[in-house]
Amino acid sequence: MIANTTNAAFRKMNAVSDGVKRAREIIEEAENYGRMYGGSTYLLLDECHRWSKTQSDSMLPAIEKKAPSGSSAAPRKILLSP
Repeated sequence: MIANTTNAAFRKMNAVSDGVKRAREIIEEAENYGRMYGGSTYLLLDECHRWSKTQSDSMLPAIEKKAPSGSSAAPRKILLSP
């Protein structure tokens, strides 16, 4: 509902079954969406208590990065689900 209302993309990731490869795919999709539509991407991270340091490290640089325009170029809105 939030993503639709704000015209943003929505992606879901499971910390148990999705690995670093999936995290990188989501980052790339979010960057493309930001460039093409100027929109944000919401990431729902299910089972966040199972998130490993490797998974976290793969996502952190993209979350901290800003696009040249100063807007978000990667998934900066992360919704956590236990």
